[in-house]
Amino acid sequence: MITLTLPLFLGGLLAHPLQSPSHEPAPIPRFAGIYRPAEGFLSYRREARSGPERIFTQGTGEILGWLPLAQGKLWEQEVVLQENPGQINGFVFTYASSHPDPTGRAGSLNINFGLPNGKYRQLRLQGLPLGGRNGELLAWKVLVDLTNGYETLLETSVQNEQSFAWSMETLQPNTGPCVKTGDAPALLIDIGTQKIEKQASISLALELLTLPPGVTSYAAKKPGSADHLQLRASRFHRDGSILWDIVGKRKDRNYLLVMSESRCEIPVGDATILVEETAQSRVLHLQKDSLFTHDNAVHQPLYIQVLEFDGTPSLQNLTGASQGLCYINLP
Repeated sequence: MITLTLPLFLGGLLAHPLQSPSHEPAPIPRFAGIYRPAEGFLSYRREARSGPERIFTQGTGEILGWLPLAQGKLWEQEVVLQENPGQINGFVFTYASSHPDPTGRAGSLNINFGLPNGKYRQLRLQGLPLGGRNGELLAWKVLVDLTNGYETLLETSVQNEQSFAWSMETLQPNTGPCVKTGDAPALLIDIGTQKIEKQASISLALELLTLPPGVTSYAAKKPGSADHLQLRASRFHRDGSILWDIVGKRKDRNYLLVMSESRCEIPVGDATILVEETAQSRVLHLQKDSLFTHDNAVHQPLYIQVLEFDGTPSLQNLTGASQGLCYINLP
């Protein structure tokens, strides 16, 4: 993921009415799979690790159609969120294509997330399916997993609102985003001149997946092959209760949930310990795939990690670890 400076959203610079294109019909989207930036599409046996909350869905109802894109153009939309989102650890987008693709993996596109400071994060996705072998129109839905190192936080604007602009740029012709009914207009922009060419009164289909507010994820700078667990958090009650959920847990292993006011990064074999043991640390045995706690993060912030052991918990028997979660009890 690349962070660059570019004035993405130029809606305020419109000096004359723009052509409002009509969307083209699109077939029902097929689920293409779960995509990780460093790995591409994952095996269908892999569980989705993003979320568990969906704080924002751009557009409502069913897919209405799609907006074709030519090379050198992008469709962009500005979004203002009325709620305070948590850390974004994934998103779902939908697109369509009639570009012939006999291999089913010839597509490439850029997803850009703009931030209020004038910068944007660019994510290039490769190996995507496009149209049918003979150019039949197909639509696809992709879940992009940003966990363990690719997460991002939206910044607060001057009006104390969470806002961002996002856009899609396709690298093959006859490919573009699917659209739904929505309020915010989508803009067609020429990348070279930054000129807005068209405005569509529909929304690009997008869903954001996040952790709860107050919880952020952090990963080892140099993760080992045993850093394979995923620790998630879901806020269920007003009293601050948190459900900690583990993805990738095995029935033949033992697990500890470690909570501390300090973090670290200590490689142990192929795993990485990310929570420092102190006099105030808490260690909880996990008998199931999840655990409720009622901590109010007295020692703020509170760092949490799950460790996996083959046999009695000890450094010699450590066989796996999750990423770390930082928890701050918000007012």
